[in-house]
Amino acid sequence: MLINFYCHLKLKLLRKPGDHKYHIPMGFPFNLVSVPNYTFEILEWICFTIAFNSFFGGLFAFAGGFQMLLWGIGKHKRYLRIFGDEYKKLRRKVIIPFIF
Repeated sequence: MLINFYCHLKLKLLRKPGDHKYHIPMGFPFNLVSVPNYTFEILEWICFTIAFNSFFGGLFAFAGGFQMLLWGIGKHKRYLRIFGDEYKKLRRKVIIPFIF
């Protein structure tokens, strides 16, 4: 949960008060994927499912993970549209480091 909070904090601190310009998130874990907050959220639900051996936790992890994957793809495409080649050079994956 702390790493997820850290991701949200980094995103919040990208803009200074009054700034309306978009900025590329940098540093760990943003250097690996476009949406690490979704990555760690899914990982937390998978861990919950395993820890509590919960069918419904697994179902929620799957459904939530699928929805976050769709949101992540959209956000990744938006970053590519806004930042173009500058973002492509970073070679970030969408949600799963080194894979997708």
